[in-house]
Amino acid sequence: MTVTTRKLENDMTPLHRVAIKANGIVIWEIESESCHTYHVTMTRQHVSSCERADGQPCPGWKYRHSCHHATLAQVRELEYQDRKREEEARDMAELAQEIVNEAAQVERRYRAPLNSANRELRMENGIPMR
Repeated sequence: MTVTTRKLENDMTPLHRVAIKANGIVIWEIESESCHTYHVTMTRQHVSSCERADGQPCPGWKYRHSCHHATLAQVRELEYQDRKREEEARDMAELAQEIVNEAAQVERRYRAPLNSANRELRMENGIPMR
């Protein structure tokens, strides 16, 4: 009988996220419970490598192309992307509301009734007179 144990997320800590926007590469730096730091490289949310900071490959990644560090990095990247989309949607909604408010102010300004000074103007020989 085989017993499979899973590492808990608490055993690993994501330290940093570095994004290279020119080519879409994201590198997560993750510290494991064994005090090793791993660099998980992702391209378009797909893990392309997992290696220790000293350059040695992660044993799980080396043999199975799957490891706990890569899984944690994928989860954190999806959470980051979701949070980014929510912030962007909130910002766009605020901007749309500002535009609506400004348009309403402009409409009120141009539809405002003439004040009493403007009503008293009369034309004499094509010249406005009070």
